[in-house]
Amino acid sequence: MHKTKIILLLFVITFLTFGNCLNNEFIGDAKTLFGNNTFYKRVSNFGRLFQKDFVMDPGQTGMSSSDEVSFSGCISYRPVTAASFFLDYFLWQDKAWGHHSSNIFLHFVVVVLVFFAILALTKRVPLATMTALLFATHPIHSEVVNNIGYRSDLLGAIFYLLSFIAYIHATRAKLKKRRRIFFAISFLSFSLALFAKEFAMTLPLILLSYHWLFVKEKGANTFAAFKIRREASFFIAILMFYLYIYFVAIPSAYYPKFLSMIQPATHGTLILEIFFQYIKVLFSPFSITILPPLYAPPVEPANVGHLLTAILSIVACLILAAKIYKKHALAAFGIIWFFVTYLPASNVMPLPNPFAFRFLYLPSVGFFIAMAVFLEFVINFLQQKTTLPSIGRLLKITCIAFYMFATIPNNEFFKNNLVACKEIIRNYPDSSHPYWILGLTYLDRQEYDKAIVYFKKYQQTNPNNPFIAVPKLKFLTQHMLGRCYVNDHDQATYHFKTAIKMKPDFLVGYFDLAKAYVVKGEYEEALQTARAAIAIDDKLVMGYVYASHSLAAMGRFQEARKYLEQARILAPGDINVKYLQDFIVQKEGQ
Repeated sequence: MHKTKIILLLFVITFLTFGNCLNNEFIGDAKTLFGNNTFYKRVSNFGRLFQKDFVMDPGQTGMSSSDEVSFSGCISYRPVTAASFFLDYFLWQDKAWGHHSSNIFLHFVVVVLVFFAILALTKRVPLATMTALLFATHPIHSEVVNNIGYRSDLLGAIFYLLSFIAYIHATRAKLKKRRRIFFAISFLSFSLALFAKEFAMTLPLILLSYHWLFVKEKGANTFAAFKIRREASFFIAILMFYLYIYFVAIPSAYYPKFLSMIQPATHGTLILEIFFQYIKVLFSPFSITILPPLYAPPVEPANVGHLLTAILSIVACLILAAKIYKKHALAAFGIIWFFVTYLPASNVMPLPNPFAFRFLYLPSVGFFIAMAVFLEFVINFLQQKTTLPSIGRLLKITCIAFYMFATIPNNEFFKNNLVACKEIIRNYPDSSHPYWILGLTYLDRQEYDKAIVYFKKYQQTNPNNPFIAVPKLKFLTQHMLGRCYVNDHDQATYHFKTAIKMKPDFLVGYFDLAKAYVVKGEYEEALQTARAAIAIDDKLVMGYVYASHSLAAMGRFQEARKYLEQARILAPGDINVKYLQDFIVQKEGQ
C-alpha cells in the first residue's frame, strides 16, 4: 500500500476511535486552564513562559481576590506545552470541541510518527502500519487524548519521535550536508521534547539501543559507534542546559513538598504494584477506566500475587530481549523502548502523581512494537497451518476492532466533570477529590443542595487518595459551603467567618462575608468586614465597594463618597463601581 493511503487509513481509524470526544466539555485541568483563568487568553502573558512565576506555587488555589485568576497551571517547567495552549485559545477561544480536535490531531501526528519510526528501522511497511494502528486505538490513550490539560504527553511524544527518526536518517545519510540537516532537526526536536515533558531525558538511552541493535560498523564494539560520535556531545549539552533550567533557573516548588510525604517502607512495593497494574490494563483493555487524581493503588497489605507477577514479567522480558536481539532486533528494541521510556514513570524517583494511564503513552510504543512482531509471527504460523488466504488480515482487523470497541465507550467517561467524577466514585469511593470537584460543579450549576452534599462528603473522606497525602484546604471548603447557602444567610455568614478564622488573610472570604452582611441588612458588620479587607490589601476595589455601599445604606453619604472615589481610582470602568455610584444617588434622593 502506498504511504499516502496508509496515512489516510491512520487518520480515519484515529478519528473513528476518538471522534466522539469532540462532544466532551472541559474537564479537570482544562477547567483550570480555560475557565476564569486569563493566563492563556491574553497574548501579553506569553513572555511569562520564560519567567520564574510561570511555574505554579503550591499555595495557589485557583481563587483570587477578583473574578479572575492568572496562572499557567503548570507545576513544572513545560513552556512548549504552555505555548500550545496560547495557540489553542487563539484558534478556538472557549469552544471545547476545538481544543479536543487539537488533541485528536496531535495524537494522529504521533501515530504517523510511530509508523515512520518503525519504517525507518525495518523498511517493512505492513509491520510499521500494524504497530501504528495498535498504538492509535488502544484505550490506555483515552486519558491523554480526552484531557486538554495532558497535552504534554502528546507534544513530548511528537518531538521525541521526530528527534529519533531524524537521528536514524542522519546516521544513514551519505551526503555531509544532508547529515547535518538531519542532526540539526534531531537536536532541535530533542530540545523541544525536553521542554514539553521530562520523559524526553531518556532519548540518549534509546539512541544507544538503536546503535547496539541496528548500526553495524566494522571493528566497532557495542557502544563505540555512538560514543565516538561528536554529535553525542550535543545531546549531552542540551540535556545539561535543560537540567539547569529545570532545577536551578525555574525550579518547581512542588517536588520537595511531595517527596517529604513518601513512605520509604512501602515505596518498593508501590513500584511493583503500579507496574503490575500497567501490565494488566495493556493486556486487558476493557478494564481501563478513569482514575482519581494523585492516585496510587493500595499497597497495604501487599498483594503477593501482583508483586510476583510484576517481578517475573520484568525478568522474563529482559531475558527474552537478551536471547532474541540478534535474530529479532526489532522485538528486542520494542522491549528496551518500553522499559527505558517507562523509567520516568516507574516511581523509582517518587512522583507527586504516582499512577496515571497517560504515563504509558510513550512507553506503549515499545509494547505495540513487540505486539506487532508477535502478531506477525502468529500470522505466519497460521498461514502454514491453514489454506485460508485472508487469515492474517482477519486477525489484524479483529485486534484493531477489539481495541476500538474498548476505547470508544471509554471516551464517554470524560464527557464532563459530573460524568467523570461519578465514574471515579463508582470505582474508587474512598478517593476524596472527586467529591470536591462535584461540589464545585453543582455550585457552578446553582444546584446548591447537591453541592452541599458533596462538599460535606469531601470533608468526611480521608485526604489520602489513598497513598499520597493531599492537604485539604479546610478554609476553602468552609468558604464554598458558605456560597451554597444562598437562601440561608445565617449559615452563609457562619461558614464565611469560619473560613476567615482558619485563614485570616483570605480576601475572597472577607468580600463574600461583607456581601452576606449587606444582603442581611447588617450594614455595620459589612462595613467592618470591608475595612478589614482594605487593611489587608488596599489595592483591591471590592473592599471599597462594600464599605461605600454599607455607608450609603446607613445614610452616611459623605463617607460613602470617599470610598467611592477610591474605588473609581482603582477601577474606573468596573461595573460594581458604576452600580455603586447609581446606588448612592438613589439613596440620597430618598
